[in-house]
Amino acid sequence: MEVPAALVCRSWVLSWARSNPSPARRVKSKNLHGYMFRLMNCFRKPCASIALGLAQHLTDRYTPRMHRGCTILLAFWVWLLPASALGVTVIDDRAWLGVSILDGSSGVLVREVVDNSPAALAGLAVGDEVHEVAGMRVRQARELISVIKMHDIGDRVRLTVQRKDKTLYMLAILAPMPSEDELLHYRLVGKPARQFRLPVVSGEDSGRLGDLRGRVLIMAFTSANCDMCRPIHRQMSRMVDQRPGADLAVLAIARGSRTSLEDWVRYLSPSFTVLHDPLGHTFEEYRVPGDNVPVLVVVDRDGTILYAAIARGEGVEGAFSAARRALDVIAAL
Repeated sequence: MEVPAALVCRSWVLSWARSNPSPARRVKSKNLHGYMFRLMNCFRKPCASIALGLAQHLTDRYTPRMHRGCTILLAFWVWLLPASALGVTVIDDRAWLGVSILDGSSGVLVREVVDNSPAALAGLAVGDEVHEVAGMRVRQARELISVIKMHDIGDRVRLTVQRKDKTLYMLAILAPMPSEDELLHYRLVGKPARQFRLPVVSGEDSGRLGDLRGRVLIMAFTSANCDMCRPIHRQMSRMVDQRPGADLAVLAIARGSRTSLEDWVRYLSPSFTVLHDPLGHTFEEYRVPGDNVPVLVVVDRDGTILYAAIARGEGVEGAFSAARRALDVIAAL
């Protein structure tokens, strides 16, 4: 069963509140559970909302006279369980606008607009300054984020935007928050690969992207201390060994210290080229999530990104399959 977490919480908590005969106690109770709901969600635990709702349900049904503090203890106990233990799949029910933002001169500066996002469909563009969201004045990025958090998926939000010397009015319909894989796809696939020039730690290929044009390119954004990356690194080496020639280039782009990276190369002895990104600028350019390395990106010989995904599960095989298809096209020419 797939349910939005907040919906489960609201249904159980509000049904309990309606059954409480005292209006004063009802308001107090709803405030308590609303506070706990927000507190646990701050830790971004998938079961936070379900934990609170289930704990309240157990307290009301089996121990009606139990002190409300026990609800909190039960909530944190259930909060420790994985979602699968509760028999549900939690989906992200946060509303999403689809922009990267910074503080602007008099409003919120739009740094990036994700393709096919509510912001893109509304007409927002890079360089716009957002002054009002849903009738509320916003001067800082955190204020815009707070206003969006107050809304639900499907809400229509009016935007007042300054574009150079023009004031524009737009309507955005908020969408569900996409997964990290979906965000990578929206941001990268079908677009030109972002240029970089990085020092080579090991391997024969160049550290400059422009020198690799005309070849199918597999890039793995990784790190020297990533244990889950090792099977992927071995698969990358096998790909190079099985497809020798000028049509394929395989790169690992790693951040961290140069010393640890060199030790890692001596231990691994990779067949692919290893590049060092000491400041992480290339990671930022390719929108690599901070907590989810490795990420695999496949670039066609014309410089267009064919595939991008976090390297877990189907994402790994998807990347190598995309590279093989591109190489088969070259072989057929």
